[in-house]
Amino acid sequence: MLQQITSNDRTYPVNFGIRTIATTADALGMSIDKLAREFTMPDLDLSELVDMVTRVSAVAMTEGARKSGTPHVYTQDDVVDLIDDDPALLSRFIELFRASLGDGSAVFTKAAPTKRAGMVAARKPQAKKSPTGGSMP
Repeated sequence: MLQQITSNDRTYPVNFGIRTIATTADALGMSIDKLAREFTMPDLDLSELVDMVTRVSAVAMTEGARKSGTPHVYTQDDVVDLIDDDPALLSRFIELFRASLGDGSAVFTKAAPTKRAGMVAARKPQAKKSPTGGSMP
């Protein structure tokens, strides 16, 4: 969802959507579910938390700019500079990121069901019919 942050009288669009979360998880070498758990129930020291927040915020700002029609690539350094100028932004970025993750429960619980004993097998595809009514291989 496209949102905005304001710092020093300048407004920036941000988007903490699935692309932002997936890109950040990939950059950190973890699954989306692990990223959600690490962030919602952090067992991180402050420097690791700030690193994660500034990484995801740079992607969220880049995605926000793209979605708002004003493409711009923001870097982690850009986000750090913004936070240095306006320290309240750190908590705002954390708030927006946490809201995008929900409660930290599994993100894609139904995406790829596993084959379990007792499950009915999927139907086999039917042979195609030729225009003349016979079966085609």
